[in-house]
Amino acid sequence: MSSGKRHHKKKKGRHGKVKAEQQERISAGTAEKKKLEIVLKCDTSGCAEAIINAINVINLPDVEVGIISSGVGPISKSDIFMAETGSRLIMGFNVGLIGQIDQMAADHNVEIRLY
Repeated sequence: MSSGKRHHKKKKGRHGKVKAEQQERISAGTAEKKKLEIVLKCDTSGCAEAIINAINVINLPDVEVGIISSGVGPISKSDIFMAETGSRLIMGFNVGLIGQIDQMAADHNVEIRLY
């Protein structure tokens, strides 16, 4: 009978190890948030400040949202290159595109969203 108890104890010990490993994986998974890095272009500095403040207030459990570059004026080549270093997203508010920027963005796999 004592061997049966010993066998039961081994199962408990193994179960405890598995549970601890699962907890480690869960805590490691929550530490690694996805990042959304945005290039922001606006028509005025006041508009840019308002949008930056609104984005900084956003608190998502799985995603960290941030502005890697912001500016006033139309979207240009330098914005495309900056977006390549982040999440490849440019958000423009009341702005246009300079020259063939839409084609350049497509060539560099950068998404431009105009509002």
